[in-house]
Amino acid sequence: MQSGIFAIATVGEFKLYIGELSQLQPRWQEIVEQLREGLYPDPRLQQAWREDRRRRQFTFYTALEIAGDDSILGRQNFFTDLKTLAQQRSPRPLEPLDASFDPNEAQKFAR
Repeated sequence: MQSGIFAIATVGEFKLYIGELSQLQPRWQEIVEQLREGLYPDPRLQQAWREDRRRRQFTFYTALEIAGDDSILGRQNFFTDLKTLAQQRSPRPLEPLDASFDPNEAQKFAR
């Protein structure tokens, strides 16, 4: 069951989108594995991990809060997750989400 609550991991000074609360454990395990192996695709986050891997925490947000914060790394995955959640909730086909997605539209999914 989806909670509509989304996890953000802070590593050093960077915020990284992880996923909807029900996805936290498997997604975080995959990300940590990439970071430990030095294979994470974002070099800024990889460097922050190398320098201060112990300084990390999780915070939790609603869809509207994440949609309005463009400082979050991996935010494109958030929009993909929103589309998936909406399709699971709605029997009708949805319009594709793209980079021009209006953050105010996230209110529809914050129920």
